[in-house]
Order: sequence, then structure tokens, then C-alpha cells
Amino acid sequence: MSIDAIISQCLKARLFFFKYISANDCGRTGGHQAGLYIPGHCWPLFLTAPGKKGENAAHWIEIQWADARHESRFFWYGKKTRSEYRLTRNLPFIDEHTGDLLIFGQEPGKNHYFAHRLESPDDMDLWLAALGLSPFQAGELIDPAVRPATAAQAMVARSLRQDSTDFPSTQEIARKGRELAGRFHKEGLNADEQLIAWMEAEYSIFCEIEKIRYAEHISRPAGSIDALLELSHTILNRRKSRAGQSLENHLSHLFTLYSIPFSAQPWTEQKKRPDFIFPGIGAYQDPDYPAESLVFLAAKTTCKDRWRQILSEADRIEVKHLCTLQQGLSESQLREMQERKVQLVVPAPYQKFFPRYQRDLLLSVTNFMKWVQQTIRPHHPLFIHTTDNPDHRDGRLMEATDPRPGP
Repeated sequence: MSIDAIISQCLKARLFFFKYISANDCGRTGGHQAGLYIPGHCWPLFLTAPGKKGENAAHWIEIQWADARHESRFFWYGKKTRSEYRLTRNLPFIDEHTGDLLIFGQEPGKNHYFAHRLESPDDMDLWLAALGLSPFQAGELIDPAVRPATAAQAMVARSLRQDSTDFPSTQEIARKGRELAGRFHKEGLNADEQLIAWMEAEYSIFCEIEKIRYAEHISRPAGSIDALLELSHTILNRRKSRAGQSLENHLSHLFTLYSIPFSAQPWTEQKKRPDFIFPGIGAYQDPDYPAESLVFLAAKTTCKDRWRQILSEADRIEVKHLCTLQQGLSESQLREMQERKVQLVVPAPYQKFFPRYQRDLLLSVTNFMKWVQQTIRPHHPLFIHTTDNPDHRDGRLMEATDPRPGP
């Protein structure tokens, strides 16, 4: 089925959810759990009532996959210490599917379910953008006909309705997202938690801006097919553009907040533009500045098939760090990354999607910043750690020891 047909099917669905296939789903963690883990609040897609503690229950369903329709078992494990839903039997997952996006839903009036696995990052981006979804919504149960505004979105809406301008820039939306996150997270957050909170808040704001900006277009006839297509194209491109820049924007602010010197999107060899060079492009271009005191970082929300793009972006820096929100990768991909000297930086809350034995290969955002500080300090006299910044959430950040130096 084409990606357009999958989008159309989801828009017509009674309910659907999506998730990123984990190593556990593929049976790679060695635990006693079997089958595809289903988030607990997605039970209404399969049952009329939630599972009961102290009981196990099985429900047989038919699922239409790309190749054929198969019978699987939706199982509630409620006995002893377990409390979870899983889908078992006839699931076409192997290790190489780790990190793929799985879509699961049911159309109105149908007895069977539909399931799609997207492995191309371009298809993932297009599907998310077309449905107005964010990777942060993985695991949520979605009713396409009901998209209630959150309290945060409603608060933003009151201020935006007084603004007659068009869409704010991606940087301005990112800034508003950080302000909004600050209102809902009064207690101190570490760097990893800050990054995720900012990105989630930014997405909420962007959704509300869309509702306000396009309310008039939605309530009136399109006028012509060409006008409708042009509007759809504009919306889709803006969604993809914002999603692509969001991680980089917030990382830039995070490095500034923690007083780490860097250059963003500088020009290197062959007109390449890496996302970040530490301590800056001036040091990189100085032949007397030691290469071992330079740090490279790329930022890609998903990296499953895109990570090789970064290998030629800064010839002087051997180890390439890559910050991603990817929820799991296959064994072979991680092995190849190690061989090519690519070090993954994954926010700490997302590392749970990787098998335990792989987590030692990952850096958190916090530990990456510790590594940058220790790497550039010996040769960068202008590096200053400002501990009296009221927004600095962790005064010990630059004092930590033994950050792992990558592969």
C-alpha cells in the first residue's frame, strides 16, 4: 500500500496508534515477555473493558498486513507482578525492523485491524506531517475525529488570536515552547529532561497556531482543486520543516544555557554544513588547533537510514557524535556505527528503548556536554563555565568525571 493510501486509511480509522518497534518487540532483550508490547491506554482499540488485575485474558483478532491477513492474539497479563498488554502470534518482526514505525488501527465497521510498518525515514516524516503528529505521541490512542486542545494549547490560543501576523519563525516557536515548558516544570530538570520538555511544548504550540491560522480556510470551500493542493502542500512543508529544525534549535539553546562554545551550521570541506562544531568553526579552521580537541555533533530526529550522511561533514574530526530521538536500532546498524566511529547521543528517557546491553554504547545529552567540556578545555582559554546563571539547572554539570569518549 502506498504511503498516501496509508495516510488516508488512518484519517478514516475509528482509532489508531503508532509506536517505534523496540528490541523487546523483536525478542532481542532476553526477557520472558513475548510479542509486541501494546501501551496500556490503547486497550479500547481491542476490548470493551480494561484487563483486571490478578487475571490473564486472551482475545483473538485478525490483522491485515501488507502481504496478507493473519490471526494474532491480544493478551492481557495481569497475574502476579505483571500488568501489560501484548500482541502475539504471526507478527512479521525481525531484528532489522527495530526502530521502524508501526501503525495499528481499525476502520469503522470492520472486524479486522490494519497494520503498517514504515522503515523509510522519509515515509515516517511524511506520515507524521500529513496527520499532524509528533514522535512524542508514540503510544497514544488517537481518534482522528477528536483532537481536543490541551490546557497549554488553550493558553497559547488566547494570546495568538490577538496576533495578526502569519506563522512565527521556527526559532520563535521554539522560544515560546521553552517558555511554556518553564511554566509547567517548576522543579529543576536535567539537560535531557529539558530538551524533551521543550520539544513537546513547542509541538503543542505549533498545533495551536495551525488551528488558528487555517481556521478560516477549513470553514470555507477551497474554491478549486489547485487552491486546495497548494494549501495542503504549504501545510505539509511547514510541518516537515519545523520538525526537522526543532531538535537543532533546542540543542543550540541548551549549549548556550550551559555556556558551551559552538558554531551552528558552519561551512567545512566541500561546502558541507555540519550541525555543530565545538568549540567553533574558527578552531576547526585553525591548522594549529589540535584535532583531538574538536567535537562534531549532528542532530537528526530519526537516524535509521540517515546516519551515513554525516560521515563526510568534517574531515578533521574522526569521531562523529549524533544526537537522535530514534527509539531503538538494529544490532547490525549499531555495529556498523561503531565501526565507522559514530557515537550516538540519545536523551536518557529514550535509552530505555534500547536493549540493556546496548545502553553502555549510548551517551546521554548531559554526558555528551560533559565530554565536550573536558575535550575542549585544555586548548580553549575562553571557555567559561557560568555557575551563577539562574537558569543553570545543574551546577555540577562540568565537574562530572569519566564521560565516555565515544567509540
